[in-house]
Amino acid sequence: MSRELVASNLNLKPGTVVRVVGEISPGARTFKIDMGTNENNVALHFNPRFEYQGDRNTVIFNSKHDGKYGKEHRERHFPFLKGTTVEVLIEFEGTSFVVKLPDGYRMTFPNRTEITKIEYLAVFGDMSVKALAFE
Repeated sequence: MSRELVASNLNLKPGTVVRVVGEISPGARTFKIDMGTNENNVALHFNPRFEYQGDRNTVIFNSKHDGKYGKEHRERHFPFLKGTTVEVLIEFEGTSFVVKLPDGYRMTFPNRTEITKIEYLAVFGDMSVKALAFE
């Protein structure tokens, strides 16, 4: 799995919406969007899995503190299709993250780390980032 995009020193405050537009590869197994203070401290780990580590058509949410992942939260709603272009919107609400999927479905994940600003964003895996915006 390759790292597609990494941004740091972002200073994104609560109320910010991150828009990620990407092209999912035809042979995709998984992709990830991480947001936090750095690669070892991630408040939101968003990981759609087509077929990866025993999961099939599942979205994994998690957080990472000092390089260690917490307990995974799994969602079975999976609107992603291989070989398509998708848009994912992530709103940082301070105490939580609201992720709006390509079909309009919304998922909420708590800010377990209690960070007050997002400094780091990374997109990995089987999706090529075509556009990134902060609103």
